[in-house]
Amino acid sequence: MEISNQWKVDLKTKEEKLQFFNSGTAEKPAAPGDKWEVPRFLKQIDAEWARTLISVYDHPMSFPGSVSPQMGNFLRALIINIAPRNVIEIGSFIGVSSLWIASAMSEYQRHETLHCIDLFPDHTNNPWCPGITLIDPLHFISKNMRACGFQDHVTMHKGDSTKLLPSIVHNIGDSIDFVMIDGDHSIEGCIKDFDLVAPYVATGGYILFHDVFPDYCGVEGPAFTLLDKIIPSDKYEVCQIYTAPLNFGFALVRKIA
Repeated sequence: MEISNQWKVDLKTKEEKLQFFNSGTAEKPAAPGDKWEVPRFLKQIDAEWARTLISVYDHPMSFPGSVSPQMGNFLRALIINIAPRNVIEIGSFIGVSSLWIASAMSEYQRHETLHCIDLFPDHTNNPWCPGITLIDPLHFISKNMRACGFQDHVTMHKGDSTKLLPSIVHNIGDSIDFVMIDGDHSIEGCIKDFDLVAPYVATGGYILFHDVFPDYCGVEGPAFTLLDKIIPSDKYEVCQIYTAPLNFGFALVRKIA
């Protein structure tokens, strides 16, 4: 896929116009061996899903690739307010965002399903936690879902999202209300995921991108997809969202046509 460097110039110009309160609320730059600090609000929730999340945040592999507790709380509130009938998560890593979404969907009595798609490779040689491994993350996530009682409305799909999405959407048999794209962060990979799922998102439905500010998160795919495919289109409304404590960023996209 041939990408012009002009998009980087356009992106830089656009980012310079964004007014953040600051570049993040972390007291010091992130470094290997760091962990997410579990905030008081999560410790005070008397629910198995909250206790499970705290234990997953304690795993060295969770930082910084998983959404922070602050971002997770925002994601949960968003899902509770939107009340989607079905959710697709592209990229589950070790299941932090999956647990936040499932906890929100469990608030409703009707039957909904969260579909989680990932290659679920063994995680080794992570520069952020040298010497730490997580073998079979699919088993790790599934065990945590069962501990929370979420197994009946969460379906795990192991494989390439670009190959699995068509059959998943077909089996759902309805338009998609909410998609979180947090898988392949390369330009080509992120565009493929968006192009495959966007036609099936309901009018009024949402797509949430993680890692949208390259200067902070170090990846370019989500930002390029926004700038090249979504922002110029009259089919979408976009809100880019500052996140704490590290400003990797969310972009909430609403399909309006």
